[in-house]
Amino acid sequence: MSDHASISAMVDALDNSTAMEVASRLPAGVAAEEVLNRLIDEAEARIMADLSRAVRTTRALVEVAEERGSETVRARTRRVHGQALTYANKFAEAIATLDDAMTHADAAHDLVEGGRIR
Repeated sequence: MSDHASISAMVDALDNSTAMEVASRLPAGVAAEEVLNRLIDEAEARIMADLSRAVRTTRALVEVAEERGSETVRARTRRVHGQALTYANKFAEAIATLDDAMTHADAAHDLVEGGRIR
């Protein structure tokens, strides 16, 4: 599940599946966190390749993280989604998303992610 092809396929699935369907494909326990982090990395790397798709997939990834992610993962997904929204010139939505990301980073006491969000 954690090889690059599988991660890439799961990010692709975010565009055509419900967040619950993707969340159900995650492994149990701590391994889910690792896969979520790899999904976030892949989604972030794709932002400039296809911006409109990146906005959709990162939004779906926020929903997946809401179901299965820790506060830190919830912060990261929102930061990446906020980044995609910013590039798409959706500034009001981006600021709201980044404010929400900061709330999760603060809850996790994650100073590094908080700095990235700022």
